[in-house]
Amino acid sequence: MAAPSRRHGALSPGDRAAAVKTILDLARRARLRVLLTEQLSNGTEVWQAHRAGSAVPPLRFRNGLVLFHGAGDAPVFLFFEVFANACYRRQFTGPQPGDTIVDIGANIGAFTLDCAARFPSARIEAYEPNPRAYRFLRENIAANHLESRVQAYPEAVGRVPGVLDLWGSAGNIIATGYPHASEATGPSAECAMVDLRTVVARAGGTAGVVKIDAEGAEADIVEGGRDMVRSVAQFVGEYHEDRVPDVVARCRSTFEQSGFAFTLAGSRRCGPLFRARRID
Repeated sequence: MAAPSRRHGALSPGDRAAAVKTILDLARRARLRVLLTEQLSNGTEVWQAHRAGSAVPPLRFRNGLVLFHGAGDAPVFLFFEVFANACYRRQFTGPQPGDTIVDIGANIGAFTLDCAARFPSARIEAYEPNPRAYRFLRENIAANHLESRVQAYPEAVGRVPGVLDLWGSAGNIIATGYPHASEATGPSAECAMVDLRTVVARAGGTAGVVKIDAEGAEADIVEGGRDMVRSVAQFVGEYHEDRVPDVVARCRSTFEQSGFAFTLAGSRRCGPLFRARRID
């Protein structure tokens, strides 16, 4: 008996998978275009540049914010991660009036600007050790007239104060103290490093929210500042198991022993995140 032939017009499993991927890609592009034009006054210009693979202009938000960036800084990625998808902001409750928000790994300032716009009574302390990213961070603080509310530090945060060898990539989006990370393609540079104890002291002894995006140093930061974590109401961070395989277990142990509820909060759109909320 002859094997049954495929029904005329039916797709093979491989063709179906390709068709589904194409549909999802088109849906993602459509969503990106809608969000850009909804939130940015120059959204059409940004979309056209992004689609063409050409230089993307500064992001000019309809609420008055502007985000300057350099080549290789992935501004559209930052737009999605921080502003459109609110990956960090969704993980914490709004700080109390007058609270300090600490941005560890501020990069060019996307999260700092988002918090400044959404929590107008909050003070923000931003840490960024990558010299090139730090220059854009300072430019964005000045361009948005936030000098009275935002203090920027050209420092890394780690387990103990000292000096960190920092490896970068072509743009500002990645800078890490792990030289074998796949993104660490550029030369290293020395930068000053402080610990969480210093960070909290500068914030006045307490903080409403600490956000950590330290490209592998998450566990070192919280373990080194174990005696200070209770001075912070909420933490939210990105973790990197590819660089530090036991990072989740170490963070969970430190937070839970310090009286925090610790949960993983990653998603397809936002990547691997954790949050820790102090149990009062």
